[in-house]
Amino acid sequence: MKKISNTRRKSNAFPKYKTGDRIKLPEAMRLSIIERDTKNVSIHEAGHVVAALLSGNDVVWGRMYKFNDGDVFDQSTRGGCVMSSHARRTKLQSAIIGYAGVVAELLQDDKLLDLWSVEEAIEDDTFSPSPTDWANIKKIHPTWRRRALERCMDLLKANWQQVELAAELIVEDFKFEIEFNPDASEHDETMGRIFLRENLWRDESK
Repeated sequence: MKKISNTRRKSNAFPKYKTGDRIKLPEAMRLSIIERDTKNVSIHEAGHVVAALLSGNDVVWGRMYKFNDGDVFDQSTRGGCVMSSHARRTKLQSAIIGYAGVVAELLQDDKLLDLWSVEEAIEDDTFSPSPTDWANIKKIHPTWRRRALERCMDLLKANWQQVELAAELIVEDFKFEIEFNPDASEHDETMGRIFLRENLWRDESK
């Protein structure tokens, strides 16, 4: 079993509020941030799930979790993780999986984004791949990364229905009381939702 994504990023929700001003944040605004984080993290992990299933993995686990120390000013209130069965993947496929989370987040708001726009957005810290994602991306030479990003975009656009379904299932399985356990076995409930290719592409033959 191999971890292919672990998402935890800083929050840039309300830069005008400083650390000492946290009490000024209205409750409705805080809940809105949590809702946004839930949406973004679930679609991010769903992107990884779909890319992994289309890159030689037979079984993929995807989940979202809450940070006990989550603070809407400093970091996302939600995190996520995707693990996969061991599979032989090319370095290009690993890079595609690495890019898939950020690309899915960007495409959820605009399916017509071009490659240049996505490249520009990734340079922004807000949409920078996590260290785990970068570990996959850096398996290929920098000159090939643009090709990997382009293929990732094409793959997710062509299978966007599956990305949305995977995101819905990740949210459905979300449990506040369960904290992520990086040492969990594949039979542990903290591993989250099990994804098989036939589960997401179940209507293909109809």
